[in-house]
Amino acid sequence: MPLPAAIRPGPAEVKRIARAVANRCELCGDECPACLLEIHFITRGRAIPSRREDLHRCILALCSRCHRDLHRYRCTLRDQQFLVSLRDPRVSREVRRILSSPPRPYSAPDTFDPGRFFLDPSPVPWGWVV
Repeated sequence: MPLPAAIRPGPAEVKRIARAVANRCELCGDECPACLLEIHFITRGRAIPSRREDLHRCILALCSRCHRDLHRYRCTLRDQQFLVSLRDPRVSREVRRILSSPPRPYSAPDTFDPGRFFLDPSPVPWGWVV
């Protein structure tokens, strides 16, 4: 059962969680870029927490290979919970802190001027031919 959107961590939170685990997979320990770490939600056979701050007990930061293997080989709920219990308490507190802060709402700018992105803010030094 997928997590409700109200408690699912957003992209910014996923990056902060990756930083909290030092950009390392919590299963194999390999270091990988934050953009390649995936959040695994332990929801099969267990109640989904109603509060975001309790979600830290139900997630693992995994590299794509370990995440795929965890699903492919149907790792037991007990084994997944064991992996969470191995997490350093400081990391667990940081992940809980990240998830307990309310997500900032996104507000689009009132006006959008695409030409603004193509302006050259620095003048060309004298003598240079452009």
